[in-house]
Amino acid sequence: MSENPNPEPVPLPPPLRILTENEWVGALSAAEPFIGTREPERTNVQYCIGAALGSLGLFRWPPRPANPVSCSAMKLIWQTETETDRTFLGAWLQCAEAPDHDSRHRSEDGTQPQWSDGVPGSMPAGPPYPWTA
Repeated sequence: MSENPNPEPVPLPPPLRILTENEWVGALSAAEPFIGTREPERTNVQYCIGAALGSLGLFRWPPRPANPVSCSAMKLIWQTETETDRTFLGAWLQCAEAPDHDSRHRSEDGTQPQWSDGVPGSMPAGPPYPWTA
């Protein structure tokens, strides 16, 4: 499979939506005056902003893939089955498969297929992303 040079997340059903990168960075910038300078505080504030927006059906732009040796495809958790699952609402999962694998079988843990490219909230594999957030 070849990488998409300009990957975009697959839209969610209205009224839910994924914020643009500029909107996400804008939300973080608006919180700057209230964020401490230590990294744990900054990370916690990002989680809080993401959780608050997610509860309104607005989800953050996909983050940089965390594992550079795995497939860069990602999937947003935007539907939850139980209240316990709400803890993960708004989280982006990175595919754990090797790069260039079959795009019909994406997997967060590398064992069983969990999503395919093209489903709402999915991000196809792409080159290293220039994201700032």
